[in-house]
Amino acid sequence: MDPIRTPASGAPRPRRRATSVAAAVAALALLITLVAVRDAWSPDGMVRSTRSSDLGTTHTTDATDATTSPEPPPETFPPDTFPPDTFPPDETLSPDDTSRPDTFPPADDGPDAGLADPNLFADLLPALRSMPAPDGLVRGTRLTYYATAASVPGSYHEYVEAESGDWVDPDTGDRYDQVDIPGAAGHGYNQVTVTELNESVAVLSVRAYGLSDLALDSPVRTISWGGVVGIPGAGADYWLHPDVLAQVEEVVTPSLKVLRMPYSIDGQEFSTIWVQSLGETGNLTWVYDTETGLLLHTAGSTVGPPITGPVAAGDGRDGSTFLTQSTIVAARDTALPWSDAGPPAWLGSIERIEYAGSITVGLTGTPAAVLDAWLTVERRMSGSTWGRFIYTRTMSTEVTPSVTESIERVDGPGQVGALWIPPDGLADLATGQQIDHDPVTQTTVLVASVDPGNTVTIFESGPGEETELVYDVATGLLVASTTTDLVLGTRVAYEFAEWV
Repeated sequence: MDPIRTPASGAPRPRRRATSVAAAVAALALLITLVAVRDAWSPDGMVRSTRSSDLGTTHTTDATDATTSPEPPPETFPPDTFPPDTFPPDETLSPDDTSRPDTFPPADDGPDAGLADPNLFADLLPALRSMPAPDGLVRGTRLTYYATAASVPGSYHEYVEAESGDWVDPDTGDRYDQVDIPGAAGHGYNQVTVTELNESVAVLSVRAYGLSDLALDSPVRTISWGGVVGIPGAGADYWLHPDVLAQVEEVVTPSLKVLRMPYSIDGQEFSTIWVQSLGETGNLTWVYDTETGLLLHTAGSTVGPPITGPVAAGDGRDGSTFLTQSTIVAARDTALPWSDAGPPAWLGSIERIEYAGSITVGLTGTPAAVLDAWLTVERRMSGSTWGRFIYTRTMSTEVTPSVTESIERVDGPGQVGALWIPPDGLADLATGQQIDHDPVTQTTVLVASVDPGNTVTIFESGPGEETELVYDVATGLLVASTTTDLVLGTRVAYEFAEWV
């Protein structure tokens, strides 16, 4: 692999301010979404990926106050949930057992062998590890789920120790502030894109959109962007190969239900298998289409930890209940023109990429506020054609302390908005070329401009946000980005500074 070049010998050049390149107006995926001024009560602040965290963590984060949307407890899906007789005897495996039966498939020796995330279903059904992806799934396939989420308080108040607090603990005399525990709810879409699929891994980019109000046709805006690395036969929990599902037997126990029954979506009936985990802190349900293996529906109800410390008479200690559900609404192939091109030479050797920029917040009736912003992208792991990165954004002003937030995401050749576009793919793009149109989010992607030998600008626009991504032709790297939130009026812009 070619070594990373220094700026003097060919690193991505700062974008030239030529009229042939449109003004930078776009975002580096998730980190360039909504800024901290978003109201924590905003409906889309609660929309998240509703996958089980035990089946390959997505590591997605949104910009809202995390205290309004508690995550499910980590033990909502205990390792012993599935009784040994649930699955075919020669394929059963305890998640804690590192041994493999004689029938276990041979070790994968592909270029990305061993890079997939832990997957409970694959541990319980080892045959999934030797299966290819189900028919119809390819690089660029996009699954769209309509998702809702709500946090329902179990108690009305919690108490925070404060010298000037209005509430006094009658037992100790200590003073506390009485803090309301709010509820919150929202809805939107989770889009799961197969950004890479080979004999070893199924790399999934997970992008969450929040709907601006209660109407299903209201504008959507990106609120989080993460990812997960599955295997071809089990794309995290978004699909399980149907040939393996066909061997799973029905079972009903106090902690588990596996049943075959019909499931309907908008009047269309599917033959499905339901898997439901029941526990003291809540339950999780997955519904899979037995013909395609796709996840059609998932739902969860989990109870957060109880309130500790003193409480006033009449106040309870119950934790909040977190409710989620998502149902598939679309499945299609995006067929991006660069998806089959080879990766950039620097993918496996670059360690860190730095961007500098600003965040502009415009509120009605007040002057616009501008915050300095820096974005650091650190490579955590890279496969043959894809990478896993930590995106860290830092914001500050002259009068406020800096604020730092990080998310983890995966990028690959089969998605829009990645950290790079394969250079060979950029070479074939033409100004005005439409790349994709998503019928659910009403987002259109096109080539805004081509500056031969320098940059290609990709423009992604929808009713709720506009994004412009500028890529260096020689390296394929994203060298400038800006996003404009058309609902809130915020604007975030970054330009490449350096890489090491």
